[in-house]
Amino acid sequence: APQSRPGPPRSAPSPRLLPHPAARGPRPAPRPAMLRLAPRCARRALAAPRRAKATSPVEPSSGLAPLEVNSSVIKAEYAVRGRLLAMAAEFQARLDAGDKSLPFADDGIVLCNIGNPQALRQPPITFFRQVLAGALNPSPELLASLPGDAAARAEEYLGSVRSMGAYTDTKGIVRVREQVAAFLGERDGATPPVDSIFLTGGASQAADQLMLTLLRNRHEGYLDGIMAPVPQYPL
Repeated sequence: APQSRPGPPRSAPSPRLLPHPAARGPRPAPRPAMLRLAPRCARRALAAPRRAKATSPVEPSSGLAPLEVNSSVIKAEYAVRGRLLAMAAEFQARLDAGDKSLPFADDGIVLCNIGNPQALRQPPITFFRQVLAGALNPSPELLASLPGDAAARAEEYLGSVRSMGAYTDTKGIVRVREQVAAFLGERDGATPPVDSIFLTGGASQAADQLMLTLLRNRHEGYLDGIMAPVPQYPL
């Protein structure tokens, strides 16, 4: 096979002349890491295949997709609200529509999934509602129509807060906590400090905050847990 003829020798590259550092002026400050990565991200975006433009308008999403929600929320099981309660809601809707074919059409449905005594026609304690009515609507006419002890308690609470619509202390109204401490002192024989009493919006919130306080952080290597009896109210 014929051999290729060697070409002419290549000339060596000429040296690149750079200005003296003093003539360049001050060096610019280094760019942040995020700015230095921007060109690389831009190259990736340019190299990615372009999607075809939609010919029809895109409908906005009506909610969150399952992948956009915390997986623990999706896997959670809430004992007091499940399939049985959903069936009870369907039966109640049929009863409200006048369906008499159900065997309990005359008696109705009694929900026993949670403790809700007033839903079972248990009369509420009148004193609590009278005090709330006087505190939320402290008009002279209303306070005059209330029993003396309820009106006095409402005025006592109104004197311990700036307004019933304002935020209170994070632990609760001080006057109410003082009354709780006095009650515990009479019942148990030892009065706890008022600052150690926290008022919560129900027993569930109190149990939840207590467990969060007792359980140490797993990221720190602790594997604490709480043993609860079954059945129990889910928290």
